[in-house]
Amino acid sequence: MFTSYILFSIVVGYSVYHWKEVIWHGARMITRIGMIFRKPKPKVFKKPQYYALEKNKVVKYDPLKHTTYFCKNYQESDKLVNFRFICISLITNDKLYPIEINDNTHTHYLDKNQILTNDFVNWYAEHKFKSITPLDEYTISIIDQNANEISISENQFIELGKDCYVIKSNL
Repeated sequence: MFTSYILFSIVVGYSVYHWKEVIWHGARMITRIGMIFRKPKPKVFKKPQYYALEKNKVVKYDPLKHTTYFCKNYQESDKLVNFRFICISLITNDKLYPIEINDNTHTHYLDKNQILTNDFVNWYAEHKFKSITPLDEYTISIIDQNANEISISENQFIELGKDCYVIKSNL
């Protein structure tokens, strides 16, 4: 009884004298125990989400409609094409504006996608450049993956294939 009393008083005395360390080590121990018994979170892979540009609005992609669309979380998409354009520029009123159809959050480089249509260019100009009014006349200059320079007018667009592209006309 006496030895347990002495042992108890030593533990209590140490705890009172070094109370900050006792709390610190106690909290550290509880945290480590919690890390050991915590269930790991399952990895969630987001499915690619496809959206369409329809009459200057962004809507969910409907594969039955033929319109310009883009993909979020595109790294896992099976619709990605196997090439990229080096440079795309919009030329209007003697001014040059760069067009980016791919960035870290989404891409337009998708198989059977129609890009650079008149609706797409007006939507892009309105949302990215803010100062351009609806465009009636413009030229788009493109340098493709083989360093070929291409120019298309407002009545033309590009349809992407898996390994190639085709310039089509609205007429």
